[in-house]
Amino acid sequence: MAKKLKALEEYRGGAQRNLYFAAGQEFEADDDLYLFLMADAPGCFEQVKAIDAPPVDKMLHKPKASK
Repeated sequence: MAKKLKALEEYRGGAQRNLYFAAGQEFEADDDLYLFLMADAPGCFEQVKAIDAPPVDKMLHKPKASK
């Protein structure tokens, strides 16, 4: 599952991966990249919360209008 991350400061690392992220840059990271970045520079990145995610509501609702 991909996670959205934001670089808090400039990051250059991962010699074998040749990674570069500018400060303020937001990007999608797969699980492998996420685990690598959290192990290599945990204070350099933060996870961005999804604003557009629907609310968790398990209740069934009636339709607003009949068709």
